[in-house]
Amino acid sequence: MKSGLQGMLGSAIYQIWSNYDEIAKYPPEEISVERLNQINEKLISVSAYSYLVDQKEGTNLMVPLANDLRAITEYLNKQLHLNPSPTPDDQEVYRYMLEVISEILPQIGSVYYIPDQIEGPTVALKPNRTAVKKMVVSRDRLKAYASQLKSKTAAAA
Repeated sequence: MKSGLQGMLGSAIYQIWSNYDEIAKYPPEEISVERLNQINEKLISVSAYSYLVDQKEGTNLMVPLANDLRAITEYLNKQLHLNPSPTPDDQEVYRYMLEVISEILPQIGSVYYIPDQIEGPTVALKPNRTAVKKMVVSRDRLKAYASQLKSKTAAAA
């Protein structure tokens, strides 16, 4: 049972990490509706896997991160539909999103994997609490940023 659960979690965590890694590799200057749609598709996948990980690991980390990143892509999508040429502010929001993703990639490994395993990455059935605290800081900072963008959108409407 333990190895089956570890395998399932390992697969989900890998999918989350892999999708975030692909997004992080997008050039920060290439913001477009098409790119945002690609990112949103990856974030939908991340959301599904994140739900599984958060439920099985007893954390509330991955789903909020994915949801807030999706809120940022929705904000940018609306902005680009209003004005197809990204403004400097739009580019800054996009860069920030990519920076956050790059920041959380190593945190995923720290939270969910047992360090220094000779046989390769092994999923921890109990997340590393010290690493969780660091990831909570990233999650909360992203939440505040996404909330700011929502407020900005609401004020403009």
